[in-house]
Amino acid sequence: MRSVADRLSLQNVVVRVFLSALILCALVIPVMAQSTATLSGTITDATGAAVPNAKVTAINQATGVASGTQSDSAGAYLFPSLPIGKYRIEVTASGFQKAIVPDIDLPVATSVTQNIQLKVGEASGLSRSRLTPLSSTPPRTAWARLSTTSTSRISPSMDATSRTSVF
Repeated sequence: MRSVADRLSLQNVVVRVFLSALILCALVIPVMAQSTATLSGTITDATGAAVPNAKVTAINQATGVASGTQSDSAGAYLFPSLPIGKYRIEVTASGFQKAIVPDIDLPVATSVTQNIQLKVGEASGLSRSRLTPLSSTPPRTAWARLSTTSTSRISPSMDATSRTSVF
């Protein structure tokens, strides 16, 4: 008789643990869903025409975490599930100046629309004319720090021509 009672007791404990876990999951999932927001909009030029393939980056101003997407053929972009907080949006596209929109507040469980108009100007990205020779002091940019790091690993056994042909 004791073994039957032990089995029923063990079965009772397993059922209670399973039900407790199920209830916990049911409570946690809605809470997780409410800690995000949606950010969307349209990228246009000065005439109001859509700018397709624009690189759109949303940077959380508190954490520095960046999320990226690209505008579609109609210039639309979408971040379907960003953690709540204040964001800075940066938009780059070939043939246009970089656009920056700071302090976009994304409250809990909201959908925020931020349309951005780009100005015609210098194409985005680094041009060769901005690069600094390896022998001079590198400029204070993220790209220069990366290039300095990679060039500092050149083996001393390499000849002079291989050291200068980094690009």
